Formats: sequence, C-alpha cells, structure tokens
Amino acid sequence: MPENNSTVEALYRHFGHTKFKSQLQEKAVNAAVKRKQDVYVSMPTGSGKSLCFQLPGLMRENQLTIVFSPLLALIKDQIDHLTKLKIQADSLNSKMTVKERDRVIMDLKAVKTNIKFLYITPEQAATKFFQDLLQLLYKHNKLAYFAVDEAHCVSQWGHDFRPDYLKLGDLRIKYKDVVWLALTATASKEVREDIYKQLRLQTPVAQFSTPSFRRNLFYDIVYKNSIEDDFQHLAEFAHHCLGDPKEFKGTPKSQRGCGIIYCRTRDQVERVAVGVSKQGVGAVAYHAGLKTAERTQVQESWMEGVHPIICATNSFGMGVDKPSVRFVIHWDCPQNIAAYYQESGRAGRDGLQSYCRLYYGREDVKSIRFLLQQDSQRARGRGDRELLTERALKQFEKIVDFCERVSCRHRLFADFFGDPPPQCNGQCDVCKRPKRVEKALEMFHRLCMDNQFKSQISLQDCADLYEGGRAGTKRAAQEYVDGESNSDGESHSSMAKRAKKDAEDFIRKQFKLRKQISAARQMEQESPAQIARVKHAQSTDTKIHGLQHSHREKYLTAIINNLKANVEKCKADEDQQSRSSLNYNDFEAMAVDLEYEVFRQQKVANMYRHALAKQISAIKQLTTKTKLMPLIADYVPKAETSAKGVWTGGSVAYFERKLKKLEEHKPQALKDPPKALRDKKGFKQDQSKQMTIASFFRKDVKKEKIKNEEKVEERPLAKVKDEPEYKVTDSDLEEKAVSKENSLHKLENEGVDEPTPTKIDNTELCAIDKFELDSAVGQRKYKLLSNSDGSFDTHRRKRISHLELVEKQEEIKDSTKSTQRIVFETKAENKTEAVCNGFITARQMLASKNDKGDVSETEVGKSPGNSFITARQMLENQMEAKVDEKEQKTKNFNKEKKKVALTQDKINISKSVVQWLNPYYKRKIATKELFKALAKLLTERICEGTLGNGDEGKSYIRETFRGLQMISNDHDIDKYFANPPIK
Repeated sequence: MPENNSTVEALYRHFGHTKFKSQLQEKAVNAAVKRKQDVYVSMPTGSGKSLCFQLPGLMRENQLTIVFSPLLALIKDQIDHLTKLKIQADSLNSKMTVKERDRVIMDLKAVKTNIKFLYITPEQAATKFFQDLLQLLYKHNKLAYFAVDEAHCVSQWGHDFRPDYLKLGDLRIKYKDVVWLALTATASKEVREDIYKQLRLQTPVAQFSTPSFRRNLFYDIVYKNSIEDDFQHLAEFAHHCLGDPKEFKGTPKSQRGCGIIYCRTRDQVERVAVGVSKQGVGAVAYHAGLKTAERTQVQESWMEGVHPIICATNSFGMGVDKPSVRFVIHWDCPQNIAAYYQESGRAGRDGLQSYCRLYYGREDVKSIRFLLQQDSQRARGRGDRELLTERALKQFEKIVDFCERVSCRHRLFADFFGDPPPQCNGQCDVCKRPKRVEKALEMFHRLCMDNQFKSQISLQDCADLYEGGRAGTKRAAQEYVDGESNSDGESHSSMAKRAKKDAEDFIRKQFKLRKQISAARQMEQESPAQIARVKHAQSTDTKIHGLQHSHREKYLTAIINNLKANVEKCKADEDQQSRSSLNYNDFEAMAVDLEYEVFRQQKVANMYRHALAKQISAIKQLTTKTKLMPLIADYVPKAETSAKGVWTGGSVAYFERKLKKLEEHKPQALKDPPKALRDKKGFKQDQSKQMTIASFFRKDVKKEKIKNEEKVEERPLAKVKDEPEYKVTDSDLEEKAVSKENSLHKLENEGVDEPTPTKIDNTELCAIDKFELDSAVGQRKYKLLSNSDGSFDTHRRKRISHLELVEKQEEIKDSTKSTQRIVFETKAENKTEAVCNGFITARQMLASKNDKGDVSETEVGKSPGNSFITARQMLENQMEAKVDEKEQKTKNFNKEKKKVALTQDKINISKSVVQWLNPYYKRKIATKELFKALAKLLTERICEGTLGNGDEGKSYIRETFRGLQMISNDHDIDKYFANPPIK
C-alpha cells in the first residue's frame, strides 16, 4: 500500500530503520497518520511506544505535536534522544530561564515553526499563559496531535496528588478536531477504561495492545528470612547477572551490563547502596532527598557505566532508556502489579537474557498494608477516591498472595492485563525448579511461625545432628543464661524484667492520671465567661483595635447558618447527598477556620467586617446557583467534631476514681515489703559500715565514749554502754504525781485565775507518758515497752507512727488544760463558799477587784424593789450572764458556719451545672444570657432538692437536650425545664 510505503520511507528518513519493530507498532502509526479517530497504544517497555506519536508528528508539515509527560527528567531524556536524531524538540517548564522561554515562544509564534514536539507537564497545561498560547496555535492550524505519554498516570496520579491530569479532558472537548494519542506500558482493563473516561477520548478508539509476556526476563522470589547476610546475597546475585568483567574488556562502559535495586524508603536506599558497595560492587543512591544536581550526576554516572548498580526509590526509571540493564531487584514488596511490571520491565530492553528478583518479607507487607488501609479510611465517602483506594488495597493483596504461593510468575501479569496464559518455558523459578520453590516457601512459613510464637526451637528436624546442631547449641546457651526457672517454667531474669516493666507502666499511668487531675482542676476554675468558639478570642482587641469578641461570634454564627443553607439547597443533587450527614459541629469547624483566616489577615476592624461580608455573600451566591461550596465538598469530618466522637473530658472526681482504681492494682514490686523483711532483726549488719574483720571484735574506747556522749545528747533515754540501766518504778510515778499536784496548789495560792501552761520537763513527760524526749520535739518517734512487772526500760522501745504521736501530744495538752480548769474552778468555789458563809460581802468582793478599794453605791446592783442584792445573787447573775453570752456566741458562730457551708455548696453545684451545660452552649443554647439563666435555675433546684445532684442532674440535662432543637428565649426554658424529676 502506498500509505505503508510512505510511513516506511519516513521511518527510514527520520530514524534510519528499514522496517517497524512489530506489526502492532506499524498498525498504530498508520492509524495515527489517518487522523480519523483517537488512538490508544499499550505495549511493553522497550517495544517502541514513543515512535507511535513521533513518526506521525514528523509527517505533518508546519505543525507540532503537544506531548504531556509526567516528569521533567523524562522530558529531558526524550528531548536529548530526539536532538541526537536532529529532530527539533523543546519544552516549557518552570526550570527554564526567561531567555530560554522567550526563545521557545518566539519560535512557536513564527509563521513557520521549527519545533516539531513540545513537551509539557499537565500542571503547565493548566496555566492561563499556556491556554492562551494553545488557542493561538490552534487558530493558525499549527496543532497536529495531542499525545499523552505514560497515560496510566492519568488514573493512578490524577485522583491522588496531581489533579491537573484530570483537566486534560477539557482540552479534548475544546479542540475536537485534533487527534489524541494515549500511550502506556502498564494498564489493566479498569485503568484503560478510566483513561478513556478522564481524557474523554472519542469512541470508537483505535486500540493497540500486545501481550505482556517478555521471553527474555527471568522472574524469581527470594524470602528474606531464609538468607543470613543481605548485602552479600545481593552482591553475589549482581555478579552472576553482570558476568565476568574480563569478558567485556573491549566494550565501552556505557554499554556494559548494569542493574537497578528498588527500595521503598530513602533510608533503605542509602543503607543498601553502602552495604552493596562494601561487598566490592559499585553502587550509588538515587532518591528525592538529593539535590537536583546530585540526582543528575548520579543518573549520568550510572548511564555512563561508572557505577554498575543504582539503588533508587520507585521515582527513578520512568522513561530511562538504557538497553543493557541486566537485572532489576525489588528489595521491598511492590504496592501493585502495574508498578511491579513497569519497574521490572526496565531490564533487558535489548532483548538479551535478564533477571528480575523480588525479596519478600512479612515485615514489609505489614507496613505497606497499614499505609494503604489508612488511605482507604481517609477516602471513605469521597466517591472515586474511595474506589481507587479499595482497588489499590486489592491489588496489593494479589501481590502478597502471588508471593506466598507456587505459580508461574509471568502468569501474574497475564491475568492482570487480560492476556492468555503465557508460554513460560522455564523463564521463572517456579517453572524451572518447582520442588525447590515449594521447599523454600515451606521453610519461609516455618520461620514465620517461629518468629510469631518467639520459639527458640526450630521446626526443622535437627535430631540427627551432633547436640541438635546449631539450634540445639543455641538452646543450651540460652538455658544457661536464663539460669534456674520458677515452677511455671519462667526464668528469674525474665520475671525480674516483667516486674520492672509492670512497675514502669504503673508509674507512667499514675503520672498521666495526676496530670489529668491537675488539668481538670484548672478547667473547673475557668469562668463561664471564658466560653468562646472563635480562635484566639483573648487577643481580639489586641490584634484589631476596636473589634470586640461578641462581633466575631455574630459573624461566626452567620457563616454557620449560610453553610447549612448551602448544603440544604444542594441536597437534591445526587453527587452532594453525602454532605447531608454533616452536623452542627462540622459546620462550626469549617466556619471557625473561615473566620480565623479573615481575622489573621486583617488589621483594621472595617476591613475585617468587609472581608467577612464578602465571604458570606460568596456563600449565598453559590447557594442561589444550587452549587455546593468547595470547602464543604472537600471537608473530611474529624473525630473531635463528629457526633459520635465528641470528647467529653472528665471531672476531678472521675480521674481520682481512676487513680484509686489504679492503686488497687499496684504491682507487687511497688508494694511495701512484708513485716518480716522490714524487721531489723531479719537483716544482717550493714556491710558498708564494717571496714575490717577486726573492727567487729575490737572497739576504740575513746571513739566509743564520744559516740555515747553524742547519743546521750540526742536521745537522753537511749541505753548507753557502761551506764546503769534506769527503770521507772511505781514510786517514781507517785513522786512525779505528787510534785505535779503541789505545783497546782502553788498556782492556786498565788491567785492566778487562768495560769499559762508551764513547760514540762522532757524527762518527766517521757516518764509519765512513756515517750522519749525526741518524740516531743519532732525527731525520731518511739514509745517505751513495759516489763512483766509493770516497770519501763529506756532501752526497750518501739517506733510509733506520726498519727499516734500527734494523738499522744493532744492528750498531754488536754490533760494540762483540764488541770488548769480544775484550779480555776476550785478558786471560784472557794470564793463562793466565802460569800455563802458570810466571810465577804458584795461590796468587799467588788472592792477586791478595784485598785483603790472604794466602791460607790451604784456599783452594787439594786433589785427592782430598790433593795440591795446579796453577793451570792450578784455572783449567780454574773455567771448566768457569762453562760448566756457564751451560748449566744456559739449560736452566731454555728449560724455563720452553716451559711458559709451553704454558700460553698451552692458554688460547687453551680460549677457542676456549668460544666454539664457547656457542651450545649451555642449549639442548643442561643445566647450567653440564656446560658446563665438556665444554669442559675438548675442550681437553685438542686439546692432546693427538687432536682438530684451528681449523675441524676447530669442525666436529666442530657435527656432534656436530646429532644429539643434550640433554646432561643426564656419561654423555651420554662417549657422544657418546667417539671424536673423530684430527687
């Protein structure tokens, strides 16, 4: 056909090839040249996909092809490749200088452009500048094709972190008569359908795809837990794949064999690169953490053959055309089949035998599965995003299943791309050595089980080896280290470790609860006036002078109402029905962010009001158009704002109960030791004080004497060596009692009404109350023990507790006061008897109180009948007046005390009520005044007893608010809280 001849001639003229690489490639080129329909090409890596848009583009005179490529590195490789073929290609990107951009733009705007291929990223295509430039090119008929290279990125990245990929479909609608070509090497049936949908390709699409099976690639799997030295294993495999360097002496380094090792993280990349290099194989690290110049240098050194191995993350290799890659190693499990196929397919592009190895371990699987599950949870309720995350998780599970079963490795890709079963012919470890693979998989499962149960006994049979082989020797060594075991088979060392861990956990929990108690106390001390919904409410007037906190609250309420109205208006739209599940807390969270963003940017009150009014107006306009606000569409409900995830905190009493409950489960290691262990007789002498053996039998007399004197000064009653033992007998006690009684009579004779407490001798105090001297002055606290005959020895004593000491001292004080009171009463009785017996008159009694000795008649009280009263009556009246005055003071004090107690109880109840009502403020209680009125009403009812305190009051408030919408006036308070349950 002449058409075929023209394409072959163009192929030879531009690329120097006399024929196409495959019939499929030729058919795809011819379909593109016809320009009758869009073209989709799916070919394995290295099969010549780029030619399918490059050759048709070169055949269009005075027109250029726009190529959308995902990475700048890939764009650079493509342009360098075309430049070597003397084909004009260029790019527009953010890395170019102004001079370079002007040069490209001037060429594009020329009457006859020299550029045949313009490479750009989807982000560049979304800019306003490029949209105008594209419109100009289309107007002058300079557009030949739109080509999307690596089209699978539209589906994999467009929904995730590069949304500009999804905007390419708008260009397809805008320029309908320009043919589109989509090219990829890794696209399943689902991805292919998504590419058609997102790019909006015109159907029917000319579809060209080849089977995924590549005959020159050998796939195998090695289990990490079955190898001893990771880097040595990697180096040996690299030597095997690269061959003997002596055989390639005459071959340039850039054409010699090389390899790629893919790792999941940057740290792993660095570690593997260093470890392999130490084994004698040159390896370099490549990842996004390096600077651009460093990455370029690393890639070029690998391309030139300076370093045969490059360790990289999965960002490396897309579009890298190096035919002599002899092996590709995946040190970590890949996340999906498409990525595994594309990355491993970079080996053997020259058609020679190459190897693809995957190192598999359960730890890697756990990490990747956790991350994918987290993405799936975050994407719930977000439509296409949720479907993509679920699909990614299913594909990863297929990879895991593929690694843990025995089946042809090439079959995985054939099933994924919908191809017929491949003819492997020994190009994978399963088809070549099935029994060895089965044995390796069985060992992998055994080792995983050993690791899971932490068993020291291997499941491998080693009974026929000397002393059980390596496993038996290891067990014997471990048993020797562990030492004796308890009755349950647990060693003492493990028991000590477990006890230490329990104690540390208990202390950590205890400190946490104490911090929570402190925080709860601070929260309870907060005034209800501090309740605020806006951020940084306390700095309102400081940030914007003249702006009040109440103004911000009003604007916040207005934003919330408009957001709710926007969702209500858009409920009819099926795509927006998922937003109808948002509650008041969700709208409040969005409104708080909106208001704070305006507050943060403004410094003048009027500008703040203007900006918020403009924001509210924009929401209203969207509501009028029945269009959901983008903020609401992208909003993800947070745990702390969702209805089921509200954190209610806790009161001081709640955390104290938890702390008390924790104390009940205190570990044995932190509890007090048994009494037998605390007894001094149960321990040996402190060896830190025993300097030599001789000091145990011989003592220095001088030092001992000085020591005993110091003891006498510190503890007068302690037993001292070489001194006679002192015992307190009954006669001593009687003598002390008589002495005390005489001192009281002396006080009485001196006429002291209320004697001040005399200082009692310390020795006397201890003898009477059986306490040592230092117990009275707050030092070591002991009490004497009685002998069988009732006497007391100073050297026989027992330590007493602090509470017992306080009680004893109180008894001593009470006995002293009672003695003084007896003396006073005895003197009063003696005076009364003197009056009764006629010894003194009332005038004499008054005169005894007067220094001058003279008393007027008015000082002697008169009776109602103007008759003089006797001294007895006068004394009785004075005593009755004192009693009445004392009783009145007692009544007043009790009354004030009761009043203070009631006030404090009311304050505590008020705090509790405010705490119970706080969750409903602004959500179901409209204003602060209503909040205060309701809190006051409930506090009075609890004090009156008509409403129960504690959990009863809290439950009543919760049940009442559950059935109402909003308290907006006083009538609502009377309506909903009219009949509280009687306690």
